Amino acid sequence: MDTERVNTVEPEQGELDLASLHTLATLANQQGATMSAAALFLLSATWGGTLTAHISAANMLFKLGEARRACAEYEVLLAHEDKHPGSMSTTVRQLVERKRGEARAALAAGTTTASAPTTARTQQKWWRTCGGQKKLADKVTKQLTSLGAGANDGGDYALARIAYAAAFALTGRGTLRISAANMTLKIGGEENLRAAIEEYDCIVAEAGRDLSAAHAEMIRRKRAEAEAQMALEAVPFVRPSVMGDLPAMPRMTRMTRGSVAWLPVPADDEGEPAAVGAAPDAAATEVTPLPEKTAVKFADNVGAPEETGKAETVTGADQTEEQAAETAILVATRVARARRASASASNLMAETTVQDRLARARSNAEAAAGEAEYETEGPVQAVEE
Repeated sequence: MDTERVNTVEPEQGELDLASLHTLATLANQQGATMSAAALFLLSATWGGTLTAHISAANMLFKLGEARRACAEYEVLLAHEDKHPGSMSTTVRQLVERKRGEARAALAAGTTTASAPTTARTQQKWWRTCGGQKKLADKVTKQLTSLGAGANDGGDYALARIAYAAAFALTGRGTLRISAANMTLKIGGEENLRAAIEEYDCIVAEAGRDLSAAHAEMIRRKRAEAEAQMALEAVPFVRPSVMGDLPAMPRMTRMTRGSVAWLPVPADDEGEPAAVGAAPDAAATEVTPLPEKTAVKFADNVGAPEETGKAETVTGADQTEEQAAETAILVATRVARARRASASASNLMAETTVQDRLARARSNAEAAAGEAEYETEGPVQAVEE
C-alpha cells in the first residue's frame, strides 16, 4: 500500500495543510485551550499518521481527564515500538513510558488528571484570537469543513466527526458541534450512540434561547433516532475510526451551564521534553516533530485500542460474521483511500469539486448572516446530517 500522503495542498483541492494544523494545535495547548488542542492533534494523527501527532493527541487526552483512554494510546504506541524496533528514539520511548506511568498513577488515585480547569475567558479568547493566528485558523477551518463534508458524503463518518470537531475547536461555532454529534450518531455502536445523546443534551442546555427552532427540531429528531437504535437488540457498530488504528475522537466534555468553557488545562508541564534529546525537565507540552525517518504510519501497523486499553486482535479463525464484514469494510476503505492519496492533483480537484462548492456556499451563507450559527435547513446546510 502506498503510505505517502500529500501534506500541504490548497483548500480548493480538498486536502489539509498539516503544518498549519500542527501550529494551531501547539498554540491551543500553549494558550490553555486543551480541548481544541486535543481535537487538532487528533485530526493531525488521523490524517497525517505521524508518531509526533499520535503522542501529542494522547497527551491531550490525559490533560482532558481521559486517563484511561490516554493510557490505552500509550500502550498502543509502545506496542508498535516493540513490534518495529527503532521507530521511536530512546528519548521518545522514555517520554511515552513516563506519560503512561502518570496516567496509570492518576487512574489508581482516581484523579484521572493533574490539570486544573480552564476558564470560560480562556476558551473564548482562543476562539476569538487563535493565539494571534486567526487568519491561518480561518483558512484551516475552511479546509476542515470541506474535508468533513466530503467524508460525510463518502460514508467515512469517523473522519467527518474528527474534521467537524476540529473545526469547532478552532471557531466555537455551534453548528459545527452539532455536525460532529451527527457524525457520532451515524458511526453507531452503543458507546457512540450514548455519546451523541449526551452531546445533543449538552448543546440544547448550553445554547438555550440562542438555538433556532429548526436546529432544536433537528436535534430532537436525531436524539430520538439515537434512542431508537439503542433500543434495538443488536446495536449496529462501526469501528471508532476507519483509519483503523488511531485515537478515537475524544468525547466533547460537558460544559458548565451558561459557560462556553469546560476543559481542564495543564497547570504545569515541567518534565516534558521540548525536543527529541532534550532534558526531562524541559517545558514544552507537545512532542516536537521527529526526523522524517522516524515518522510512522500507524494506520497500517497498529491495532485499534479497545476502550479497556487492550489492542484488538482478530484472526481468521476467530472472526465472527460481524467482524469479518467489518474487516472487509475497513480494507475497502483503506484501498480507496490509498488510491485517492496516489491520485494526481487534477483528479483530486475533480473529486472534491462538489464538496468545495458546498463549502464555499456555506461560507458565503455564514458571512451574509453574520455568525449564522443557527440558520434554517435548506439546500445549503450549516449542519451536516
